[in-house]
Amino acid sequence: MLLEREATMRRQKGFEARARAAKLRHDAQIENADFRAARGLHRNMFMALAGCDWIRKHHGLLVTGQTDPTT
Repeated sequence: MLLEREATMRRQKGFEARARAAKLRHDAQIENADFRAARGLHRNMFMALAGCDWIRKHHGLLVTGQTDPTT
């Protein structure tokens, strides 16, 4: 259990370091997606893409459209 905890902590610290280095402007998380906003997001499609099955199947993904209306 101690080795598992140590490995988990190291992965978490590595992730946090990469996230800081990326300097992302928004703390976006799949769980926090707002489907009520009038952006044309379709919950089923969004969640299917979030499951990453398309990556395992070696399919590509092209996202088009405006990404941030404030810029």
